[in-house]
Order: sequence, then structure tokens, then C-alpha cells
Amino acid sequence: MAKYVDYFNLISYDLHGMWDQDITWIGPYFKGHTNITETDLGLDLLWRSESKVVFGFAFYGRSFTIAHPNCYQPNGKCEFSDGGIPGSCSDTSGILTYAEVASRNNSLDVHTF
Repeated sequence: MAKYVDYFNLISYDLHGMWDQDITWIGPYFKGHTNITETDLGLDLLWRSESKVVFGFAFYGRSFTIAHPNCYQPNGKCEFSDGGIPGSCSDTSGILTYAEVASRNNSLDVHTF
């Protein structure tokens, strides 16, 4: 198919989220929902030239309630117990709109990674 198209769109987000919680080999571990290493490994499996791949990026964020407050880095070792506090607009546990993320970054003591 590659010779017939100009490019492939690749959604490079929502790799992880609340749905991981009950999967034995993934589990309830806090990981970024965008992960360049996993995306790269996925591209290798597709056997597509990277020159024909266009990445899609999310303009929202995933949020989690961390099971242990002292473990907060998205390194795949910290467990989550639930989705994060819903935003005022999204009103959904575990997801925040871009505006909600920006608002929280401006008003809270935020740790960036």
C-alpha cells in the first residue's frame, strides 16, 4: 500500500490509561499516555518508512490518582488507584482538556517530566 499513498497517519497517544489497570502483563502502573519508545517499537512492526509517517498528538491529558503519594514519576513503577479528579469542563475522571491542563499548570505546584 505504501507505494500508493503519500503518507500514513499514526496516532501516537492513548497508549496507556485506566484500561491498563486489569491487564495482568501491564497492570495499574502510571505511565505516560504518549511514549516515544513504544511508538518506535510499533513502527518497526509496521515496516513503514519513517519518511511517510505523520504523527498525531493529543491536545488533552490523562490523569491518575496515585496509590502511593511518594511515588509520582511516570516510570511504570508507580501504581495508580483510579482516574484523576475530573476537570470543570471535561467532567470525566482520568481525562483533562488542554485548557484544564494549562489552568492546573498555572495554579498548582506542578511537577513536569
